[in-house]
Amino acid sequence: MGEGLYKKIEYLFSCLLEVFYPEISSCSICRRVLKEDNSLYLCSSCLSQLKFIGDMDRDDVFNGAASNPLGIDPAFDGWMSICFYEGIAREMVHRLKYNGYREIALSMAAMMERVLSESVSAYDIIVPVPASDARMKKRGYNQAELIANELSNLVNIPVKKLLSKTRDTPSQVLYDAGARWYNVKGSFSCNSDLHGKSVLLVDDVITTGATMHYCAEEIKLRGAKYVLALSFAKSI
Repeated sequence: MGEGLYKKIEYLFSCLLEVFYPEISSCSICRRVLKEDNSLYLCSSCLSQLKFIGDMDRDDVFNGAASNPLGIDPAFDGWMSICFYEGIAREMVHRLKYNGYREIALSMAAMMERVLSESVSAYDIIVPVPASDARMKKRGYNQAELIANELSNLVNIPVKKLLSKTRDTPSQVLYDAGARWYNVKGSFSCNSDLHGKSVLLVDDVITTGATMHYCAEEIKLRGAKYVLALSFAKSI
């Protein structure tokens, strides 16, 4: 039997399998089979362990004066995070960021879409927080970009990679809250005209707000009228 004919038969067989045995969705964390369609791709047990954040003021993103040693007023106009960075939420971030579980980005984006609800129509573009070239080379992807792309698919707002990381800063996890502001200061750049645009600035986690602030600052310098700092998790 020729190789070409064999591949055609193999393809037809795989198609038949998909018809009679469709893929069963599973929880993106525990891999438990989901018994019904679930747009969050999380089972009820894992979902119940997330500690969701209620309404909070923009300035609440900063963990007190010690986390903002420069006394800066945040450059973003609004802030929204889905849940606190602990337990299952921390595990989700780590699996996406360090272990290559890219499908978790869909769960995060789906939760963002639900929280944004009808207000999402007010935004023109989604901009992911950038990763440095060195980080991209090592990891192979930018987790913020993955989340942004999934959110774009859900809300039909284009993703624009308008920010760049101008220098490879050490990981923020190596620093205390105050030092994080000095670590990322001056490390982002935006060269696009954003006059009059409303922007969803997306990242996986907000800790002190330093990264979001400096990214939003660059976006505002290019004429954006409104920036919402949007993340899946917020570090307590």
